[in-house]
Amino acid sequence: MQLSIKLLLATTIIIIVSSIAFTLYMQDILKGLPGLSCLKDDKTLEYCDLPTSVYANREELIAVFTVSRQKIVSLKDMPKQLIDTVILIKDPDFYQHKGVNFKKIRASLSILPFGEKNGMRGTTAFHHYTITEELIMPLFSKRDDTLRHRIEVAILAMQAEKKFAKDEIISRYLNKIFLGHGSYGVEAGSWCYFHKHVKDLNLAECALLVGLLSNPEAFSPFIYPDKAGKKQDEILSRMERAGFITNKQHLDAKDEMERKLNRIKAKGLTNIKTTWNKVPYFTRYIRQQLSMEYGDAAIYKQGLKVYTSLDLNFQRQAEMVLGNTLAKLNKNNTNTTKIEGALIAIDPTTGYIKAMVGGSGVKSFNQINRVINTRRQSGSAFKPFVYAAAIDSGFTTASLLNDSEISYGKWTPKNYEGKFLGTISLRYALEQSINVASVKLLNKIGVKKAISCAQRMGIKSKLDADLTLALGVSAVTPLEMAEAYTAFANNGVRAEAMGIRYIKNYEGKLLDVYLPKQKQVLSPQTAYIMLDMLKGVVERGTARGALRGKLGREAAGKTGTSNNCVDAWFIGFIPQLLVCVWVGYDKGQISMGKEMCGGEVAAPIWRDFMLKVIPQIPLASFQRPYGIIEVNIDPFTGLKATQYCPRTKNEIFITGTEPKRTCTTHARPRKKVVVPTPLEMEMGVNRGQSPVYSAPSVP
Repeated sequence: MQLSIKLLLATTIIIIVSSIAFTLYMQDILKGLPGLSCLKDDKTLEYCDLPTSVYANREELIAVFTVSRQKIVSLKDMPKQLIDTVILIKDPDFYQHKGVNFKKIRASLSILPFGEKNGMRGTTAFHHYTITEELIMPLFSKRDDTLRHRIEVAILAMQAEKKFAKDEIISRYLNKIFLGHGSYGVEAGSWCYFHKHVKDLNLAECALLVGLLSNPEAFSPFIYPDKAGKKQDEILSRMERAGFITNKQHLDAKDEMERKLNRIKAKGLTNIKTTWNKVPYFTRYIRQQLSMEYGDAAIYKQGLKVYTSLDLNFQRQAEMVLGNTLAKLNKNNTNTTKIEGALIAIDPTTGYIKAMVGGSGVKSFNQINRVINTRRQSGSAFKPFVYAAAIDSGFTTASLLNDSEISYGKWTPKNYEGKFLGTISLRYALEQSINVASVKLLNKIGVKKAISCAQRMGIKSKLDADLTLALGVSAVTPLEMAEAYTAFANNGVRAEAMGIRYIKNYEGKLLDVYLPKQKQVLSPQTAYIMLDMLKGVVERGTARGALRGKLGREAAGKTGTSNNCVDAWFIGFIPQLLVCVWVGYDKGQISMGKEMCGGEVAAPIWRDFMLKVIPQIPLASFQRPYGIIEVNIDPFTGLKATQYCPRTKNEIFITGTEPKRTCTTHARPRKKVVVPTPLEMEMGVNRGQSPVYSAPSVP
């Protein structure tokens, strides 16, 4: 009896405390809710006419995102099939709920025994906002999926349902919904895509317009006509299943739009001018990020002030250097399509983007940002990930590899110059980009280790799990490669590439600060060993011919060329700046021509850009971490040198991996010693003997 009284008392206290906490929580939510005054009049633009301003790192204005088209029409001037289809797709229970669809919310809760299953996905359905909730969403400064925000939206939606009739809500929604390319509302969208009033749209056009509601940019008929057509077909299928149209009407509308899409794209591209924009590739990248985090409505309506990391001078120099080089390449180009390119420059310590050029220029027929959207084979530029995995596995710069012919099943890897060099060091194999030796190294450490290392460093694209990985046959983007290489320049710390530093609202209040996202992905010692070998690529290896020591700075990097000179790469860096350059055809599998390799095409672009911007960058050196030891070795045995070794070299090792044994090949004095050749001296040799191998010119 006494236990029951105590339990009842505890339960009562918990209920009272919970009620008080819930009341205070709800009061706090209600206190911060925006008003509904700007929804009273269809013609009100109080919350949709404030443009977003984008600034470079010295607060120079580089872009303005603004609404260019918005036309208000009454509900009676909209096709009934358009209204019914929007409700069908966005909110089938629109006329039944009171602003919040509690049935859908219940269905989204998988933890409840009565949770409904989404038949299309086979998983528990997620709660989608109702039309009323989407209408009031722009009143909030930021869209997110927190519980508090969902409660705020739900409360305001129920308040809106009390103030306005259903037809008023759907009318306001259809007049304010974003449909892409600066068009708000179905009338503006109709003019943008079809050059006619919304009341004159037919079934095919209505279905395409409704298809834009989910993602106007991804399904834009101006940019992605194929995707727009597929989405329109999905909408027509939904209409047919709902009994709105017959199968014949569905097929006729689909055929009609297939015939129209190319004309829509051709006419529409000239109208995509919704922003004032000095650096279109970069600001489109920024706009995509803003769209994901804040929503399209916020971009065009809420007057955001976006402060980026872009250095406007670096950007101008990058555009000029890449543009001039591409113009020269295309001047002698016999193909009908143009050679294109991309350049991304980032601070390797923070990941902040300093310059981004996605091609030869944004035009109606050329809108691809190749920095982020083009996946191409990286060739030998991928090798450093294999070598980093090898260093992590216990290999050293002095480890010996056998560069000789070998076959793996039906595949026989070849070197660029078609000859083999015999026994070579791991350092030499990377500096001179020797293919067969690199494949053998990958075979020794295992493909899984190399893939794990590459993914840890920032490669997100799918990688082929076979030995061709060593030759960079897997397709990657320039942005991925630049981000992954930051670990080599930054003591093993990968810095995620980012373009935004902070965001303010139209009143100047700070909304978000974007701090560098860094992660230790290699040990400082492994990163330094890799850095030292990549310095060798610039000083003695495949990039030496292009750079010719003109930089006057400590620099490192790696060339890359895909099979048959289809793609040319160079990723190079100094302590404060890392730049990735790609050159090739958009369609792929088209050779740029013999000898058009990374060292001949991409590295000179990197060099010319760096020479333009380096005067603005203070002199700095890469710092050697603890745990690195320097040992004098015999380069042809990889062992500690004796006084009788005809040639020696100072080599660096991670402490504990340095050779313990002394060279036994040269334990006694030899009768004849040959003076080293100039080439041997460039390789770091101290005393001479006839060379065992020579340095080929390889991309």
